[in-house]
Amino acid sequence: MPQFDTFIFSSSLFYFIITFFILLYFNFTRFLPRLSAILKLRSKLTKKSSLQDNINVSYHDKYSVFGSQLTINEKA
Repeated sequence: MPQFDTFIFSSSLFYFIITFFILLYFNFTRFLPRLSAILKLRSKLTKKSSLQDNINVSYHDKYSVFGSQLTINEKA
């Protein structure tokens, strides 16, 4: 029954195309905004932590404590 086979093939192809566009729409409207929000938050947190690390490093370069005596290094 070649007509039935052609019908099955064309209908399945139609549903694959429709499914592809539905998933594409879902990807651009739901998944990507959440992903970009997560990545923006991650970049903010890494910038903040790297800034805090730089502050800590510069503080420890300038002031170092040996025992109970505080010595000031004039690097910074």
